[in-house]
Amino acid sequence: MFFGRDKSTHEVSVQDLESALAENFNKKLSGLDSKASRILESIERSKAELGKACKAFRSLNNDPDTDFIRASSITYISDQKEAYANLLERILSSHGRVDGDGTYDFYYSRMQDTEVLLSEILKANTTFKMVLDAYPNHLGAFKKAFSLLESGWRMLKAEVESRNGEVREFTLLQGHIRSLAALADEQASINSEIKGLEGGIPRNVDAHAEIKSLEDKVMELKDARKALDHRSSEFNAEIGVILGIIDKPARKHDYLSMYKPKLIHILASPGQLAQPHVYDQFYEQVAEMKTEIGNKVISVKNEIEVNGAIDQILSGKIKELIYRMAEAQSNRIPLENEIRDLERMVGELKGMVNGEAEKESTLASLRKRAGEIVKEREELKSKISLLFSEYYHKRITIA
Repeated sequence: MFFGRDKSTHEVSVQDLESALAENFNKKLSGLDSKASRILESIERSKAELGKACKAFRSLNNDPDTDFIRASSITYISDQKEAYANLLERILSSHGRVDGDGTYDFYYSRMQDTEVLLSEILKANTTFKMVLDAYPNHLGAFKKAFSLLESGWRMLKAEVESRNGEVREFTLLQGHIRSLAALADEQASINSEIKGLEGGIPRNVDAHAEIKSLEDKVMELKDARKALDHRSSEFNAEIGVILGIIDKPARKHDYLSMYKPKLIHILASPGQLAQPHVYDQFYEQVAEMKTEIGNKVISVKNEIEVNGAIDQILSGKIKELIYRMAEAQSNRIPLENEIRDLERMVGELKGMVNGEAEKESTLASLRKRAGEIVKEREELKSKISLLFSEYYHKRITIA
């Protein structure tokens, strides 16, 4: 335990800050476990009922109803019934029960797994639609179990997403903590470089060859960074295509919804969608626009294409693309850090080659950066301590 129940100030090392954050985050969300665990149990029962329904359906001996379907033979439909039951059982077995530690991450992962399970079952139903049409009076157990499973997933999703505020707090603090750790690493690296330059330690390698090797490595890293930037651009372009399709109906929707935030303003600056409250407004209005199109309140020429784009948005496609863009940018940071470190090393080596004047210039730059890091670290420590107090009512000092 990092903290007791007392209100005294506790000292925490930089290395232990993330563990302390995780501990307090899970404490703050302790109420999630009692509610979400019961929901998860109901989900597991629904999965078990689906499994029973599969077995009962496989053993069903009734002839299929072929009055309203096209089929080559009753035997063929019976074989398809067997294949359908087998597929559902394989799907269910691949989403077996997982015991967890009751943390937010555990319930978030179970929510996602259940969503995937529902999607795979629906795909199986589409693939074997002929089977479902042939046994319309023997699907009650399936429908009931699937409905309960879907209801459980929605309840778990609502329970998990009700903690979005706490998650945003956690993410903000985690970002500050990782920045502090990165500054500590950079400071240690700079101090080592300063010591080496000041000591004038003789080098036993060919400086020119080492510079070439480091510059080659920098080029490789820059290519990797460029690839990440290209991925981000592709995701951004995909977002632009989806949003472009709904531009015209969005203008009509805005005209009807005079006193609501304008969809067209969001479409003009899609970067706003990274903000949760803007995304929620956007999602809600797109859902309204779909209803308006369905009810013919809004008319569109390319209704199939527009509805396709809307369905992508409502299924979370935009949110997924925004997450992938953020992930690509996050993966870019370590590349930037390594490129900066290697370029600094190249600068140091070139300074040695070009003489004492260059070396002194490099030293001055490093010392300046070292001073900046000290200030940045102290500012971050104060910010982290303040947020710990604000979010978790814990007073800490950072060693």
